[in-house]
Amino acid sequence: MRPRLLLSVSPIILEKIIRSYRISAIDDEYIRTCERPPIFALFHAFQMLAAAYETPFRTNILVSHSKDGEIAALTLERLGFGVVRGSSSKGGKEGLAELVGLVKKGESAAITVDGPRGPKEVVKSGIIRLSLSSGVPIVCVSAISSPMYRLKGSWDNFIIAPPFSRVFIRFSSPIVIEGEGSSENIAKYKSLIEDTLKGLFESVKIIASKGRTVYSNKV
Repeated sequence: MRPRLLLSVSPIILEKIIRSYRISAIDDEYIRTCERPPIFALFHAFQMLAAAYETPFRTNILVSHSKDGEIAALTLERLGFGVVRGSSSKGGKEGLAELVGLVKKGESAAITVDGPRGPKEVVKSGIIRLSLSSGVPIVCVSAISSPMYRLKGSWDNFIIAPPFSRVFIRFSSPIVIEGEGSSENIAKYKSLIEDTLKGLFESVKIIASKGRTVYSNKV
């Protein structure tokens, strides 16, 4: 398939797949009742599942300038998300500044904290700086689907759920970033977010497995 055709067709297909998911949201009371939208943190591998959750406010997602990022951006826009381009390797400072402005206006933001190239499940500092600059807390997000497949050969073992999958999405309590932007303070909160995300995934696996089989195959 030619690149231009792939760019035009893939987002349409991905949107339809994601909209077909049957969602079970866990601990999203804060999301539904908060006066000021939070900043969402998730690992890169979970973005296809997390995109199925409809927030009650506009959520802007930081997406890289890569070819995969272009497909992701077009798909997210079709799903109703705002898209801000930038990553740790290109345009990150500008993208982060744009997100700060949007969050201060009362919109939400979401960042894949280990993206766009890894290392896998290692949190980068951008989301901490965004929270410090905007004064908005962070909510961690993890998910699992039944069935669930991991993309073999991808740096993050990217999760793919086929159409009509049951998707369980769990949210953490809000994490308030206190103090200043010192390297020690940022490192402390990076570790906290990393541990929270990993713990969320383990807990949502248990919830999803009660009374049903949850697969973790590779394709």
